[in-house]
Formats: sequence, C-alpha cells, structure tokens
Amino acid sequence: MRTKNPDVVVVGAGIAGASVAAVLARGGLEVLLLERQRAYRDRVRGEYMAPWGVLEARAAGLETVIRGARAVDARYNVPYDELVAPSAAEAARGDASTILPFAGLRSIPAARGLGGATAAGPCATFSGEQTWCEEPYADGVVLLGDAGGYDDPVDGQGLSLAMRDVRQLSELLLATGDWTVAALRPYGQQRAERLRRMRRVSRTFAALMTTFTADGRARRNRYDTASAARREDVRLALGAIHLGPDRLPTEAFSDQLHESLLT
Repeated sequence: MRTKNPDVVVVGAGIAGASVAAVLARGGLEVLLLERQRAYRDRVRGEYMAPWGVLEARAAGLETVIRGARAVDARYNVPYDELVAPSAAEAARGDASTILPFAGLRSIPAARGLGGATAAGPCATFSGEQTWCEEPYADGVVLLGDAGGYDDPVDGQGLSLAMRDVRQLSELLLATGDWTVAALRPYGQQRAERLRRMRRVSRTFAALMTTFTADGRARRNRYDTASAARREDVRLALGAIHLGPDRLPTEAFSDQLHESLLT
C-alpha cells in the first residue's frame, strides 16, 4: 500500500475516524489512518446508539460492521426513577420498535441483563460539558466526531451524531474533489445546527432526569404527568433523542418550548 501520497489522511482511529476511513476507502479513495495508541483505553463512551443513529450507520454501510461487534438491540426502555415503584416502571416500559421501522427487535437476553451483574470499580463518570466549533473546516481539512465538538452524553447521542457526521462528510468528499472551505461549508453549517439542537435537548433532559433535589423531583413529576397524558409539547421537546435532530420541526428546539417544561 502506498502511504506517501494518500488521497485522505484521517487522524484518530476512534468511532468517527475509523468509520469515515472505511467508507472513503470503500468508495475508492486511498486512505491513511493514523492512531497514536497501540492498546485500547477504556472509558465511558460508545455504549448506546439511538434508533436514528442506527439508520445513519445503515445509510453509510456500517450497520453490519457494528452488529458484528456483538451489538444488542435493546427493544424496551424502562423508566426507573425514585418517584416510581420498580413494578410501575416496568409496567410502563416503552417499546423502541414502535419509534422507527425496526421490525423484529429483540430485548436484551436475561442472561446478559443487569440483574446478575457484579459491581466493579473504580466508578467511571462523565463531566457533562458541551463543546462546539462554529467552523470545523479549512481548505483540505475538516473535523468530525468529538474532534469538532460534542454534546453532553447524558442522553446518549454521541455515537449517533458521529454516524451522521460520517455519512454527510463521506458523501461530500466522494462526490467532488473540491475540498475547499466553500465546498466544506454546507457540512459545517448543518453540523453546527445539529449540535445546537441537541445541546438544547440534552440541557432539558439533564434538568429533568438528573437533578435529584426537591425542585428536581417536583419538575420531574410534572413532566411524568404530562408525558403520561401524551402532551404534544413533551413529544416535541425530547423526541429528537430517538428520532434525531433532523426529523422534527424547528420549534421542537426553541428555548420557549423547553423552558416551559422546566418551570
């Protein structure tokens, strides 16, 4: 393999980097993939891909690879909470197969569930910050995945956002040899809007679901009541967690809507 003059050099063989390298190489470009670490370093990352992210991986031709890494379709979502008895939470479980057209999803087998797990340490955490880059590109250079900014992982959108980056950027790079700022700008603009939308959603989700104070419990109780009543504002405000930032109208991400759920 030639390495002196590759068409593309990808720096970082994480989820986004390795994925875009694979898609570009499959599309006929010569790709050099660089990674500084020889051994995998575990940390809190990459445990969950939302339904909309699976669709992005499928569109990029990566779904089979992901499933080959022993991925499990978690069909049911159980809303455990300090305000709800475990039996009530289990009775109210959500069926993810109704969110997007994934026929035949299976739940996690009992043998691989959490009930029989043994606690291990030290406890791993994430800090919950949000970062972004308004213009993640220059002539012949472009950022994707966490390198270009990332959302608070509280609502588990990182892998799905990375797959969207991979699909959009690979389609652009394979369609034209013009990799100037002007050609890359649409990618940057759409990416910035995706992250802006998901930052709004994750702030609301964190305030509702991870604030364990008296005010937080009261707020969560109001939300649970509204959700049980299938209020449209609740569906709009948090729907992007499952459907993605591009499948809902602009008003679903307005500050006015989200603040109304928190007051």
